[in-house]
Parts: sequence; C-alpha cells; structure tokens
Amino acid sequence: MIGMASHCGDLDWLTIAEVKNNLSYGDKQSVIYSNSCSSNSFNYNDCIGEAFVNHDDGGALAYIGNTHKGSGAYIVKAELFFESLFDDDDRLSLGAAFSEAQRLIVSFPPPWGQSDAYSCKLLNMLGDPTMNVWKHEPQTMSVEHPTNLTVGDQSFAVTITTSGSTIPLAGAHACICMSDMILATETTDVNGTATLYLTCDETGTATLTVTAPDYLPYQAELTVNPSSELHLYVSQIEIDDTPGQPPTDGNGDGLLDAGETAGLTLSITNSGGATASECTAILASTENGVTIHSGTISVGDIATGTTVSAGPFVIDVDAAFPTEPEDDILAGFTLVLNGPEGPGGIPHYGADEFNIMVCKPRLIINNGTIIDDGTGNSNGDGDGVAEAGEIVAVYWELANVGLGGARGVYAVALEGTNISVLDSSSTFGNIETQNAIVAVDSILLELSLEYTETDYLGLEVYDAYGQLRYQDAEIYLTLPTDPPCLCGTFEPADIFYLYWDPVPGAAGYHVYRSANPSGPFERRTVLPQAGSSFFHDEHDPATTYYYVATSVSDSGIESPPSSQLITEPLGACCIPGNLCTDTLECACDGNWYNSLCLPSGCPGGACCHGDGSCTMELENECLDSFGIWQGQGTDCNPNPCPQAGACCHPDGTCEIKPNENQCTLFNYASSAEFV
Repeated sequence: MIGMASHCGDLDWLTIAEVKNNLSYGDKQSVIYSNSCSSNSFNYNDCIGEAFVNHDDGGALAYIGNTHKGSGAYIVKAELFFESLFDDDDRLSLGAAFSEAQRLIVSFPPPWGQSDAYSCKLLNMLGDPTMNVWKHEPQTMSVEHPTNLTVGDQSFAVTITTSGSTIPLAGAHACICMSDMILATETTDVNGTATLYLTCDETGTATLTVTAPDYLPYQAELTVNPSSELHLYVSQIEIDDTPGQPPTDGNGDGLLDAGETAGLTLSITNSGGATASECTAILASTENGVTIHSGTISVGDIATGTTVSAGPFVIDVDAAFPTEPEDDILAGFTLVLNGPEGPGGIPHYGADEFNIMVCKPRLIINNGTIIDDGTGNSNGDGDGVAEAGEIVAVYWELANVGLGGARGVYAVALEGTNISVLDSSSTFGNIETQNAIVAVDSILLELSLEYTETDYLGLEVYDAYGQLRYQDAEIYLTLPTDPPCLCGTFEPADIFYLYWDPVPGAAGYHVYRSANPSGPFERRTVLPQAGSSFFHDEHDPATTYYYVATSVSDSGIESPPSSQLITEPLGACCIPGNLCTDTLECACDGNWYNSLCLPSGCPGGACCHGDGSCTMELENECLDSFGIWQGQGTDCNPNPCPQAGACCHPDGTCEIKPNENQCTLFNYASSAEFV
C-alpha cells in the first residue's frame, strides 16, 4: 500500500514516461492512493494512474487519485480508506472500502463534509473494485474439478479444501467465464462443494477461477468440446424502431423504448452436432406491458455450424412500462424452437432466454428564462425578474437524462398562491436522450400585488402517451442571489479548468463561452453544473475565449451572467524558492507578473525603494520607478532593502533618513552617524 501526497501537473512528482519506462517493479505490485492534481485524469488523456495500472511488467493493482484538482482533505480521506479496508473483516474488496470511505467523508460536518462532497466525485479508483485484499498471510487451496466442458447445457462440480488437508473450504467463490462472459458463479457450501449450472454456446477455452478471503486464487483452463447433440441459441439481436414506418414506430435510435412499436430480428446459430429440420421460432414474454404481435416465424433448416435470421417479430411496449417512473428494466424474452409435427407430436429443438433493455425518458427542469419586457404578452419592467404586479412569460428548458427518448412533450402549469396562470400549456416536442430543449411557447403568469419570493406554482410534464414524466408542486420564480466569480487554469494547454466559490442558494451553474467579448455566448453545460468547477476540453490554445457563468435555482431560474473571464494574458506566478508557473492572474497564489516564466525560473525579483520598502517587480518596472532591482528570483520576504533610520549629527541634532547612504554621504563633513 502506497500513500502519495504531492503535486502533479506543472510540478510533476513523476512523469508518465518515467512510470512506463524507468521504474522497476519486480513482484511488488501496489495499491496507490494519491492526492495529486489530475494524476488520474483518465477522462481526457493518458495519465499517471493509467500508466501504473496498465504497465506490462508489474505496476499497480489499483490507483486511487484525482481526475481534476486535488483536495486538502487528503489525509482524512486516505485514513478513512485504509481504515475501511483493514478494520472490518467483512469488508474485503477494494471497491467496498473505497465506497465506504467516500460515504463517510461526505457525512462529516464541515470542513471535511458537505463542502468537500464535490471533491469526492473527482477522486476515482482505477482497478477491479471486486478484488479482495489479503489481510493476513495468504494460504493455498486444493481444487478438484473436471477439465472439460461440452457445448450445450450442463452442470459442473467443484470441491475445494485447504491445501495439504481434507478440511473443506466453505465460502469460496467459483466462477467460469468464456470470451469475457461470465457463464456461472457459485459459492462453496460447508462441505467445500459448489455445483455450477451453465450453458456453453461455442467450442473453445473457458476459465475456472476460485477465490477466497486470505487465500491465493486458483485458476485453470477448461476445454469446451463439440457436442453430437443439437444446440441452438440466439447469437445476435437487432432492433428496428424506425419512426412512422409501419409496423415500426419509434425514435430510430436502435433501442427499445417505452411506448415504441419495434421490429425484433434474431440471429439463431446451431453450434451443435445435429441439424434442426423445418424449424419454427416462437417468441414469448411474460412481461406485463410487452405485447408480441407476430410471434411465430418459420426459419427452415438450421444445419450444424450455420446461422439463420428470424424476424422481424413485431413488439409493442406500453408507455407505462416499467411501472416505476424513472427505472429502465431488462425485459425477459424466450425463443422456443420447434420442428414439424409428426406421429410422435411436435419435436422440441430447444429454447433460449435473453433480455432486452427497455429504456424510459427521465425529464428534469434544466433552465428557466423570465420575460417581462412586453413581448409574449408579458407586462413588466423588463429586468428579467418576477416581481409583484407583473405579467411574466416563462420559457422553461427540459433535459432528458434517461436512456429512452421522450416524444410529444408538453408542460402544464398549476396555479399557486398569488400566482394566476393565464396560459397554462407549453410545448417542447421530442426530447431525445441526453438532450435539452427550450419550450416552443411560454407559460404566461400573472403575479398579484401580494406576490413575494416565497410564493410558488406547480408544474407537470407529460409525453404524447399521456404519461406523467415530471412533477413539481413547488416551482419558485426567485432569482439566485448572485452570479459566480470565475477564475481558471489550463490543465493541460488544451483543457481549460474553470472554478468559482459556491453561491448561497444556487442549485447549480451554467457556463457560457464566446470568442468575442460582445458575444454571442454559447452555453457549454448541458445540465446545471452541480459543483463549483467545470472542465472544458474543447479548447483551442491559439484562441482567446471569454467565459461567463450563471447561478441556477432549483426551478431552473438563472441569475444574470458573471463578469467575463478572459483566457489571456498568461503570466508568471512565482512562489518562494524561485518556482514559477504560467497562469491567469486570478489563479496565482503568489506574485504574478505580466511576463511568462523564464527557463531559470521567476522573471521578477525584489525591488528596493528609497523609503526602504520592497515590491516584487520585473526589472524594467523597478527601474522605471527609480528602484534598485535585487535580481531575478530574489524575494521581499525577508526584506532585503536598506531601512530608514536616525541620522545623528555631532551637534546633537537628529533627522530621519531613508537609508545610511542618504545620511553619511551627504553629511560627510559633519561626520553624521546613521542609527
């Protein structure tokens, strides 16, 4: 276990190239926990975390680090992770320990609680979350099992004992997988035995893996042999949901959505040793809300080693399926394969069960704009703020964060205290998954003279099937208090990281960008940003950009835009020790200069003035102010400048001089003394 507290990025503690090429690992694979900024930025580029975990010769078993900025709560988080892993004998896996540590840090009171919740989202783990960790010296196990499997359905028995004894090992986990697909898993009983029931669809090689807490894992290859028996299975599923093309009617995304009529085409493969003659495919489902219209199709002969196509089967999915409003669900289907009826009845060739994800839309309020300038039948002072006595037109924006498309969406406003609804309906049309759309028309509201910011109305959103897709009984028209104050850094040059202090009362933030200070500004956030930062990877380093941001309320109402953040000029940010990084001025925690860093470090230095004061300046700036420059990389702490003092004359008189030279050189004849 390695804990790393250091910098990353401009002050790399280790480079990706060094991890890949220069480190020698031997057999000491580790779990690394680091607070370094961006060392785990797998979402943008190659990163140090990936270099450790993907190393061909050793490296790390897991890497826990930040995708973006690091956090000062590193020690607290690291302690919680290691305590969660080692203090609980029932918590065996890395993923369980990491998840528990994240839960605990968010539940703490400030400063390490809710204020640090967003930084927990930036901390991610690369590696297998199900991997168990040895908490004691690992033992070995003995595993007895067959060495072969056969194409088709079968059972597979495993017996596990402690190595060198006949003591059964209960609670061991046995798994058989093939071609990255898990075929069966089972846990051994008190007798150390486990029976796995599985189906092999193809010949080849499968892998048996057995694990147990504080035991070395066991792994063996199993040969899957051909079968002389018939074996049919569904090898591919194609969904046709083309809109307005009978018999199909959907959104054309190739997924099965609630409310769609789709054509289902199945590929049926015979990997057995016998031919299925005159085969008939029958599709069935026991799911309430799934109706199969064309469920029986003749597919002819299916010879061994061949694949035939069956379909399309026409399927209707009820708009209310599944019953839980926001849940997608795996709908179960069974394909029965029969032969022609003969004297002995209808021969049954087999059946294959499979699942298809049925996707539902999930709509949320994403944004809201208030119009009170006389357009859209509104009547107010034009400041975009809902105020007593005004008639306001509200254009809401809805986002679909579900997996299924939403069709024919419209919203209905419900009257609230001191809010009368003059025009209650607003139309959105179709909202595909991961998209946001502004209403075509507004909802018109009249605010009474008694209206206050604590008054609210209700809003319900429906789709073309009459399904309620969103509901909120308390929609406030109140503006967030303030826009955020932006700052930003480049991490690396083609990624711009914006950040700001949280705004009280804001539920989220929208970020806008333009290449022109006068706009137009394009919104870069699809959904309101929950945290107080935003990474923008669509950034051309050769272009000057202008960013603004808004605060967003729970009801989607936006604040006015913030002041513009300009991505230039970059300047040298210097900290003690002659360390230098090129940043924007707002991002500098040291002394910032309107000049880039030099190869030798900071371009600025201490400048001494006549009154003994010291400022950090570039050489030309210091000379222009008649100061004495102390050299590149020098610092004002401690102050290197001559200080003012008393200039005492032989006659007993005394005066203040800015430095010794001013006293002794100009009073040489009188032998003045500088104190």
